[in-house]
Amino acid sequence: MVNTIQVVLDHAPTEIAELEADIQIMQDRLREANARKQVLVQLLAVAQIQWQNQPAGVLTLVREDKTNEDVRAIAAQ
Repeated sequence: MVNTIQVVLDHAPTEIAELEADIQIMQDRLREANARKQVLVQLLAVAQIQWQNQPAGVLTLVREDKTNEDVRAIAAQ
């Protein structure tokens, strides 16, 4: 029993500190993921509005023409 208590006293503070660090990292990642999600939600809303305002059957592809790359190669990226 005394050995168990000593092990807890010796190792628990370090493990608690490691868990706190892990939690902080996860919270930071969650905050970043929520921010990226919000940007994507806003972008999707704009894209949906733009799509609804397009004449039926019209799709516009816009890209800067800096190379002579094949359009299929670009679409595959």
